[in-house]
Amino acid sequence: MKYYVPSGQYLSYRINGAILLVISLLVASAILYFPVIRPNLQKQAEVKEKIEQNTPDYVFSDISELSTKETAYDQTKKYDGKVVSFTGYINETDQELISKGFAPQSYAIYNKSHSDMYSDTPRVYCEVPDPEKTFSQYNFKDNDKVKVIGEVYWSDLYVHLRYCVIEPCD
Repeated sequence: MKYYVPSGQYLSYRINGAILLVISLLVASAILYFPVIRPNLQKQAEVKEKIEQNTPDYVFSDISELSTKETAYDQTKKYDGKVVSFTGYINETDQELISKGFAPQSYAIYNKSHSDMYSDTPRVYCEVPDPEKTFSQYNFKDNDKVKVIGEVYWSDLYVHLRYCVIEPCD
């Protein structure tokens, strides 16, 4: 049985083609990084700094000023990418979901205590970068009043925040 051995010229074309493919992928990555990815990373850093320094763009005394089912979409468009702050109440049902792994890194904040999660009560969902630290640091319980600061980033029936800091409120 004879084996076909490609000529040296054929192999050099394949190797050159592979090298050109790698180089073009590196160039495309650099082209995307500077105008697209880098500004987004800078924006995220600015938002996180505002949250850490507790300097929100907008302050609301209550969740109902920021979000209801009827206004969530409009409010999200209005405050998209902005850092907001408000007070509300932790909902125990969502804490149980987090512990079971159904809703990782999120809390549901309501505008009054003892709210049913299926009611029309105004609420905001907050993604916390480190939920275990937040739970262990403050040991939140059902209906604890809290102050929330985070970036508005999307909406379904309710406004959703990311990079949230949740602290006890007097």
